Amino acid sequence: MTMPSKWKIAQYWGKSPRRRDLAPPLQLDEPCCFACGSFAERWRRKQDTLQASWQRASLERSHVVPQSLGGPDDASNLLLLCRACHRESPDWQDPEHMVRWIATRAERPSQELETFMAWLAAAERAPDSRRP
Repeated sequence: MTMPSKWKIAQYWGKSPRRRDLAPPLQLDEPCCFACGSFAERWRRKQDTLQASWQRASLERSHVVPQSLGGPDDASNLLLLCRACHRESPDWQDPEHMVRWIATRAERPSQELETFMAWLAAAERAPDSRRP
C-alpha cells in the first residue's frame, strides 16, 4: 500500500471526529502543522488549488503509531507535521500518548514571521557599527 498524499491526509482529518485531539489547528483552507499550527505563506499561491497548496507544503507525514510498532500507512494513522514537531514527536503504541503530546505543543507563527523575528533579535544583539 502506498502512503496517502498530504491532501488526502488533510481531508481525512478535516472530517475525523478525532480532529480536535490529533489536529487541533487544522483548517483545510490553509496548509499547517497539525500539532503547532506553523505554516508558510509561500505554500499557498493564488492560482493553485487547495490540493496543490497542501502538496507543496513542507509538512512531513508522521505516524500516530509508528510502523515499527504496528501502525498502518493509512490516513487515519498519519499526521502532517512541520520538521520540528516531527523530529520531537513520540514513538508510542498508544495513540493517546500522541494526543497528550499534541495538547502540550505551543502554537507557532508563520515560518516567515519566525524568520523575521529571529533576524530582528540578531540585529538587536549586533554591535552598532556607527558608534566610534
